[in-house]
This record gives sequence, structure tokens and C-alpha cells, in this order.
Amino acid sequence: MPRPKPLRNADSSGTMKLTSFLVQRDSAGASKDQSKQAEKRKAPCNEPLRSDSHESEQVGGKMHKEHCYPAPEPVMAETEPDSVSQQSLEKSGDTTACDNNSSASQSASSCSSDQDVCSSFSASSPDIGKFFNKRSSLTDGDVFHILTNHWKPPSSYQFPLPKGKKQGRRCQRQWFEQFPWLAYSTSDDGVFCKHCVFFSSCENLQVNFVGKPFNQWQKALEKIREHGDTGKHRDALMKSENFVARMKQPEAGIDVVLDEAAAAQIEKNRLVLAGIIKIILLCGRQGLALRGTDDDGVLGENNRSNFNALLKFSIDSGNDTLKQHLQTCASNATYISKTTQNNLIQIIGDEIQSQVLAEVRDAKFFSILADEVTDKANWEQLSLVLRYVHKGEIKEEFMTFIQCEDITGETLANNILNALREWGLDIQNLRGQGYDGASNMSGKFKGVQARLKEVNPKALYVHCASHCLNLCVLKACSVPQVKNMFELVKEVSNFFAASPKRQRKLESVIAAAFPDSRKQKLVDLCRTRWVERHAALETFADLYTVVCDCFGQMGEEGSDKWDSDSLTRASGMLNSLQYSSFIVAFVTARKGLQYIKPLTVKLQTVARDIALAHQEIAEVTTCIQHLRSNAEATFFQWFGEAERIATAAGFDVSMPRQCQRQTLRDNHPANNSESYFRASIAIPFLDHLLSELNSRFQHSKLAADVLSLVPETLLQNTVAGFNAIPEGLESLATLWDTDLPDHGSLEAEYNRWISKWRSVQDEAAAEGKEAHLPATAAAALGKCDEQMYPNISTILRQLCTLPVTTSEVERSISRLKTIKTYLRSSTAEDRLNGLALMRIHYDRDVNVSNVVDRFAAKFRTRMMLQATRMLNQ
Repeated sequence: MPRPKPLRNADSSGTMKLTSFLVQRDSAGASKDQSKQAEKRKAPCNEPLRSDSHESEQVGGKMHKEHCYPAPEPVMAETEPDSVSQQSLEKSGDTTACDNNSSASQSASSCSSDQDVCSSFSASSPDIGKFFNKRSSLTDGDVFHILTNHWKPPSSYQFPLPKGKKQGRRCQRQWFEQFPWLAYSTSDDGVFCKHCVFFSSCENLQVNFVGKPFNQWQKALEKIREHGDTGKHRDALMKSENFVARMKQPEAGIDVVLDEAAAAQIEKNRLVLAGIIKIILLCGRQGLALRGTDDDGVLGENNRSNFNALLKFSIDSGNDTLKQHLQTCASNATYISKTTQNNLIQIIGDEIQSQVLAEVRDAKFFSILADEVTDKANWEQLSLVLRYVHKGEIKEEFMTFIQCEDITGETLANNILNALREWGLDIQNLRGQGYDGASNMSGKFKGVQARLKEVNPKALYVHCASHCLNLCVLKACSVPQVKNMFELVKEVSNFFAASPKRQRKLESVIAAAFPDSRKQKLVDLCRTRWVERHAALETFADLYTVVCDCFGQMGEEGSDKWDSDSLTRASGMLNSLQYSSFIVAFVTARKGLQYIKPLTVKLQTVARDIALAHQEIAEVTTCIQHLRSNAEATFFQWFGEAERIATAAGFDVSMPRQCQRQTLRDNHPANNSESYFRASIAIPFLDHLLSELNSRFQHSKLAADVLSLVPETLLQNTVAGFNAIPEGLESLATLWDTDLPDHGSLEAEYNRWISKWRSVQDEAAAEGKEAHLPATAAAALGKCDEQMYPNISTILRQLCTLPVTTSEVERSISRLKTIKTYLRSSTAEDRLNGLALMRIHYDRDVNVSNVVDRFAAKFRTRMMLQATRMLNQ
């Protein structure tokens, strides 16, 4: 049997050609008599297939006189209705009337066959099984009616068992919900693909779902999915959807229908991809690992990753678009594979970076903050952060991790320069560099800061203030008694933390002594940040007597309950804890760090500018200087507290025995214990701390020059009338000469700036109010009119851009440790940066539509995501 010509086909450009199987006249001048003769040859049957006479039609696409479904508007060139219908039926060999010259048996057979077709159309829901082999005899209206109104099993319908069997598999109702393209035939007890029946380009008439019904129920789901994944099915589906849209809107041109169909498909595809992107964003922001052991391929029961679990949750929550996509898409077009996942993570990271870079370009001037760290895969990672002023707000934003082969100054500087070029930032707009004090970063000749200064001399290097403060405390704690005290506190903390049994013993003693205490264990000392040891000292002070009691009880319980190592160490530590030098050093360090701790917290905030940091450091330095100048009065109070602690623990504070010559410990001449420990512990500790603060913060003298523009300090250091520009401010103006709008008018502008704030102060005094003058460079910038004070506004903006600490870099490194864990140590660089950007920029809004556009532009996809892409294809 020869294959009938396809009812509809598509050209290479994807444009649907709606062809009719109705044969048009050979010539435009055919006579009406031929039509009449053809009409006479027709023998009407009981239920006509379709009445094409103009008398039987109603205007406006109403119901046909002899049909129960709406007649579509004519979409082909006009032909003689009767002759056309007759030619169509004769071509298929299934006529509704018998020719006079035909035999009676042929006539009866023909009429019987067509009567089935007619009776099928007499119902509002035709059985598709009666038409799959009569495609060439159907008109466009017939096909449209079958596609949109074919018979669907009602909820009460009981699918039959295979013929001759009392039990076995049968068709299932949920398949029609899962695969909307299926159509059931009661006459054949099988299912067809309603789209492929009329629009498939398959040449094999015996293909299941197309040329014959499928009823192998034992392999139904597998075969149904296989058919849905074929390219021929997807092509037929597209042709069918376009055909139905054309029939519903016959007045629209074919290009309009195609555009509307393509737009609907694009919108559907974008919704699918947007749902996947939102799940990736959720995992990235929450710091959840996306991938599992095996999450490639189709979403199934074995995919236990967080990403696939959230996909299932989204589908179960009613995301029908995503559900339909995963059920009908090809296995290589699911868009949930690890490759697509990596691509989307990279695109999301690019979108976040582009938002930050847009703000940096708007600010123009920026600073770079950097530090390196070793990750779990034993790679050196360089973290980069940009600092800038955006709409009057100081911002520090993480940008990327760079995997480094080595960490020499040259390599790190080249990595930074390459990153700036990749981001499209001009190195000449770099105004500050913030690093720690490592030689490869801060080296005067070959460090990163020196190499960047060779490219741009205006890029001032600022040593991280938090690192400087930490070094100050480290140096002060190098006093032997203080150093030994910290070592003992650390040893005691580790003693309990290393053994659950010992920890439970300590908790029981704490519960007996302080039932309402919230502190149940000792805090470990931070290995690198000495300032952070203040919290450990505070906890140890609260639990000191409890720890001594715990050691005493362990000794009393003896070897029946404790091993010899625990007993030996407990006894030794108890004796060390009761040394007078330990108690005095403990109180001295604790009291001294109480002045430093608040400064550490303040310096870690992003909004701190260099002028405010200088003020806060100066305040702390002044306090320490006051303590040293009044050492006797200060230490008198500290020593009294040490004695109270010792008394509570059951011993007295006493000075060690003195001799004429002592080389292994301090041998200060003293009349009493207070004088001895003041000279041997307190004064050296304060001297070291004060000396380090004065020396390590010398670079902040630059900030002192900045204060000449901050109104609160400005009015204290100037007089009414003319004031010359301070030397430090003039040096900055000279350095940034090309950035200033009019350097020559800076002096006049400076005096107008003084006059402005002096007037504000005078007005407030006249009203008996306190003048609230800006106390920081950032606050002054917010009150500075850029048009009135262009030079001062530029200087203040650049001063706010200069870094204070690298705390934001340290925070990004902390995030790195939660992203690239020992279980995820093989994470590639692009994926790592995308996940880090999502995690660190948690509050930044990501435009999902922009992510879809970036993905469509960067990667070749099987889904249409943009109209321009469709036209190009």
C-alpha cells in the first residue's frame, strides 16, 4: 500500500504550509456544469461526512447544518465545494455514493465504509481509531475537529483486558494526564499519538502510535517515553500546534500564527529554565551542595542530590510547566545535567559581577583588597574585593577567587591586573590597595603594592588596620609571664575538649556550682587573631574556680575512674593555675584587651573610612597612654582583683623568693607583691602595647590630613577668616591633581567650606542647640554639594574609597571554607566563583530573565529562548 502524502508539512525555515487534500480545479475557467454533473453522481448516505454546499453553511463560522462541530473559516483558495469534496473522496477510494457503472458489491462495500466515518463524525467526540488510516480523505475541518474533540475516557470508564484473558495488564488513566498527546481508541483498545497520526513524516505505516494502535501494556511507559523523545514526534507536535492555531484564527496570516506559536513556545521554555535557575539560586544562597553521587540524565528515584530533590519538590508543588518539560523532553535536552548546571552557575555569577561592576563604573574610583589562602584541594586561592562609593554609601564587594600557581608578588600582581582588564576597569582609576603585612603583598620593591604602583602611582597602599592591631597585641603578649599564661589557658581548654568524659565531668561541676550558668565549656583560643582571645579570657575568668575544683575532684577520684595520663596532667595544671604569676598575668592581659576589643569590632565594619578609623585608634592609644602614666593607680585595682580570684581558689598571691643574682626569671627589687608584679608584668605589657600602637599606625597620619576636611575637626583647627590649605591636604591634592576639576580654586573652596560649617555652628549656638557636624569623611561627603565644592567633593570621595581593613576579604575566605569542603574539594574554578558570589551576595537581587538571556546568548541550546535565535535558525 503506497504511503499517502502528508497532510501538513514544514519547509526548511520552519514555516508551516497548510495543504489540503482537496484537489483544486485544473483550470480557472472550469464550467459549473461539471460541478452539477459531479453532484448528480453522488449518492447521499445516511450521515454525510461533510456538506460543502453553500446552502448548508451559516454565516460567521456557525455550526454546519449537518454537523455538530463548528466549521472553520476557509483557509485555502476557493474551489467548487461539491466537486472538491467528490474529488477528495474519490482520491481516497472511500466514496459516499456508488457509481452507476460499479458493481453492487463494490457499492455496498464503499457505502458501508463511509457510513462508519460519517457515524463517527455524528458524535461530538470521534474515535481516532476510525481515522488513522483515512488521513487522505479528511478535510482540514475534520482534522481540526479530531485533534480538539477526540474521545477521551471518562472517569467511570473501565479499560478492557486483552481479548481472551481474565487478568493481565490494561491501559491506565494516568498516562493521559502524564502524556497529553495520547488518544485512546475504543475500537482498537489501543493508544495513538494524535499529532503523529496526521502530521508525522514517518514513512513506515506500521509504526506504533502512528500507523497502528499501541496496546503492549506490559511495556507501555517505556515505549510511550521513547516515542515522546523522538525528533519526529516533536516536529509533528509543532506542526499540529501551528495547525490548530491557524484554524482557530483563520483571519490571521501564516506568519502571525507562526510568530504567536513561537512566542508561546519561547515563553514556556523560559519558564522552564527560570524554574531551574531559581532552584540553583536557592541552593547557592543557602550554601547547599547541589550535586549528588549520580544526578545525570532523567530525573528519577536514584537522584538524591539537593538540586534534584528541589526539582521534585517544585513539581509536586504544582509546577506543571517544569513537569511537562521533564516528561516530554529528549534525554539530551533536560537542562538539569551537571554541564548545564555549571553553565547556569557561571552565568548567575556573571550577572552578579555585572551589577557590582556597573556600580564601580558609576563611582569611577575604586580600591582593591586582596589576600590569599590555601583551600581544601591544597590550591592557593587569591580573594579579590572592590571598595568604592556608590550613591554616598561605602561598599566593599567580593568579586572572585583566583587559583594561583604560586604566590610571589609578581604572580599575584599579574593576576590582579588581568582581573581588572577582564572586568573592563581602568587601572588608572585605582586609588587604594589594602593587604596584610606579608612580604609578597606589602614588599617595598617586589611586593604586589609596589608592582601596582609602578603601573599607577596614585594607588596608595594601606596596611590592614585589623592586622596591625593584632600584631600590636601579639607583641604585647610576648612578655614571658603573659605568654606562659596564654599557653596554660590553651592547654586547659584542650584538655577538656579532647575527651567527652572530661567534658562531662566539667559540666557536672559547673551545674553543681552555678545551676543557672549558660557557660558550659571553655572557649578555645584563636590561633591567629590575638584580639579575639579576649572572649576566651572572659569565659575562663568566670569558670576559673570551677576548673580548679574539677581538677581537685579528679585527683580525689583517683585511678578507679581516671587513667594515669589524665590524673598527671590534671595535677600539673592545677599547680600551674595556682601560681601567683599566672593570676596576675591573667588579670593584666584581660584588663588590657578590654580596651582593644571594641576597636577590633568597629574596624571590621565596611562603613569605616580612614579618618574615622584614625580617630578611633587615637582614642584607644590615648587610653593606653593614660593607663601607663598612672601605672600605680591602675595596677592597684588590677592586683586587688587578682587577690580576690586567688582567695576564692584557696591560695594567696605572693611574690617569688628573691636572690642577689637571678638569670632565669625576673628579679625586680620590690617591697611587696604588688610592686613586684607591677614592675615585672603590668608595666612591660603596657609599654609593649603602647609602643606598637604608635609605630604600626604611623601610616594613618595620612588620615590626620583627611581630618582637615571633616567639619567636626575642621572648626577646631581653623580660625575665622582666611586659612591656608594644610600641608597634608595640599600633598593629597597634588597627588590627585588630574582628578580635581579645578585645582587652582581649591584654596578659595576650602575657605568657603570652613565658612559654611562655622555658620551652621553659630546658628545652632544662637538657638541654644548643639550643632551636629559631620564627624567622618563619609558623613561630610553626604553633606557636600558637588556643584558648590567640586574639588572637596572629589577629595572626600577618594578618601572614602581608600581601604581601612581587609575584613571583607577575610569573610570571603570564611565562606570559601564552607563551599569548598573536603566533600567538594574538586569544585572547578568557574563553579566555585559562581557559588561564592551567590553565597556572599545573599541579599543582592538577581534578575532571572537576564540570566536566561545571558544563557541563550552564550551557549547553544536546543530550546528556543529568544525570538532572534528562532529567526536565525
